Amino acid sequence: PTLSGTITQSNGLRSEYVANLRADNTVEHMEMSRQGTQGPAALMSIDFVDTLVKASVTGGPQPVNLTLRTSMKPLPFLIQSFALAEQIVKASHPTAGQTVRWTAIRLGAGDTASLSVARVHADSVVISVPQGDLRMAVNQAGEVLGAAFAPQQWVIERSKVAAQP
Repeated sequence: PTLSGTITQSNGLRSEYVANLRADNTVEHMEMSRQGTQGPAALMSIDFVDTLVKASVTGGPQPVNLTLRTSMKPLPFLIQSFALAEQIVKASHPTAGQTVRWTAIRLGAGDTASLSVARVHADSVVISVPQGDLRMAVNQAGEVLGAAFAPQQWVIERSKVAAQP
């Protein structure tokens, strides 16, 4: 299965991604483009293997290939993507009172950070990252029903899409 998303921000930044998912809901491979208001788009191709990340980035003066070893299993993280956050919750599937730790590959910042997922109540999960806590209401399947990110004053609510005739 795949997960795709397009994020357009008010500052003119546009990000598009397609992530190939494993059966355990972790990301195996991701293709992403980030386009600012000027210059060429940055294109990223990223593989997530156990505790290894391999990435190829083009769009600058020279293509860059990176290999990064991590102490914990890595997952892609983009604070603006609640769809990726939902995959992190599904991959973590914490039980009540449990905290699951990952290495976040921060796609917007181009670095890594510690990320934890805690089930604080039967219908509530908190993803903690250096920028703050992403608080989410979830159902039993791990689907995000709504979320809030206080540092940016973001609030989201999942809505149903009407079927097309």
